[in-house]
Amino acid sequence: MVVAAFGVLIFLPSESGGNEIAWFFAAFMLLFITTGIGNGSVFRVVPTVFLGLHKRWAEGKDQAAQDAATSAGEIEASVALGFTAAIAALGLFFIPALVAVSMDTTDSPRVALTVFVIFCLTCLFATWWWYRRKGAEARCD
Repeated sequence: MVVAAFGVLIFLPSESGGNEIAWFFAAFMLLFITTGIGNGSVFRVVPTVFLGLHKRWAEGKDQAAQDAATSAGEIEASVALGFTAAIAALGLFFIPALVAVSMDTTDSPRVALTVFVIFCLTCLFATWWWYRRKGAEARCD
C-alpha cells in the first residue's frame, strides 16, 4: 500500500500534461488491490492473535482451562473484530473527507496522499513491532 500510495502521489496528473495518466491509473488500481488484501489480512490476523494469546496462557493447564481459554479468545476476537470493522467503516468517511479538505485548501490531493503514505508507514511499523519482530508477545509467523 505504501508503494502504491506513493505511486499515486508521484503520478498525479499535472498541468504540464505528460503521459503519466496510465501510471496514475495503474498505481491507483494497485492501491485498491493492496487495500483489499490489507483489509482481508486484518480480519484474518485478529482472531489468530487473540486465540493464540489465550492458548499460550493456558499451556500446561488442564483441559477445562484450555477450553475456557479458547472460549475467551473467541469472545475477545469477536469483540475486536466488531471494533475493527467500525474503525474500517470510518475510513470510508475520513479518506474522502481528507482528500476534500486537501483539495479545498491546496487545490491538490497531494497533502491527503502524503498523510495516507505516512499513515501506511506507521501501520507497517506498528505491525512489525507488535506481530513480526523477534520477541513480540503476539508474534505471527
